[in-house]
Order: sequence, then C-alpha cells, then structure tokens
Amino acid sequence: MTLISDIAKIRVGLHTSASETGHIAYLQARNFDGLGRLSTHIDTYINTETDHKVERHMLQAGDVLLASKGFRIFGWAYNIEVGPAIASSMFFILQPDVQKVLPEYLATFFNSQPAQAHFQALSAGSSIPSIRKSEIEGFSIPLPPISIQQRVVELKKAHEHGMDLSEKLTHEKQRLFDAVTYKLIYQQHD
Repeated sequence: MTLISDIAKIRVGLHTSASETGHIAYLQARNFDGLGRLSTHIDTYINTETDHKVERHMLQAGDVLLASKGFRIFGWAYNIEVGPAIASSMFFILQPDVQKVLPEYLATFFNSQPAQAHFQALSAGSSIPSIRKSEIEGFSIPLPPISIQQRVVELKKAHEHGMDLSEKLTHEKQRLFDAVTYKLIYQQHD
C-alpha cells in the first residue's frame, strides 16, 4: 500500500465565474456522468481575455481530477484531446508521478468499490459530503507494477466500451419497440 502523498502532488481547482462562451472549458461535476465519464456537452467556459489568473490552473496531460464535494465522489484522468480545460474548486487535481502510477489507473482506483466505500466513510454524517486534502494525502492505495496498472486501464476501457454498446443497443431496442407499437396502434384497420 502506498500513500497518495508519496505518488502525487495535490492542489485544489479554481473558484471563478464562468460563462457560456470562452476559450477554456470549466469542468464541473455536472459535466460528468454517473460513472465519472466526461460528457461531450460542456456548457461553461472561462475566457482568458477577462480572467488572466487562469493560466496556472490549466490542466496538464496526466492530471487526475477527484471530486471532493457532493454525493458523487469520482476520479477522472484528463487527456489533452479534451482541449484546454480548468477544473472547478469542487475538484482536487492530482499530478501523479507517472514513473510510479499511471493517471488512468489512479482514476480507475478512485472509482472502485473499495475507494468509494472509504470516501463514503470519510464523509459520513455530513449534510453535503466532502473530503479534505489531508484525507486524500493520507489515503493508501495498492500500487502494483506499471504493467499490471496498464492491464487494469485496458480492462476499464474495454468495460466502458461494452457499457457504451449496451446503451446503444438498449436505445435501438426502444426505438424499434416504439416504431412497431406505433404502427400497430395507428395503422388503419379495414
């Protein structure tokens, strides 16, 4: 078991006003689904022309977001393909030492049942669950070799792909059901 503080630097996201237009996505909890996956619809931005303090808060490749407040505590590994982004202050941003831990492994572990149970226990009794930075720094995680971490990441990606296919299949089945029932109900009977 390895302490988070031994494998990652931690900072808090930016608290600022966002707008519907801008150059940099301002990531908030509502931009993620129930599984901690980023939605394709981001509706809040920060404009660097009006807010110059944002540069030092830009997410970097390998940063891992950990939701620290609310009823959905989840992890997510930032990928530069998302485009320029800044995390809101409801997130901790972890900068993992990639020689020791893969960012995607860390996010996957944060979303695992053991980690979720730990986060729930930390915030028990709170009206709005929250986790303190010191609690994350003192959190111990299993740290297998990088090759095993990579296998966990690949398994997670395959699982998410399967979930996406299941969701599409369910949608298509519903569409087919709706079309057939509509035809049966509204077709003219002679």
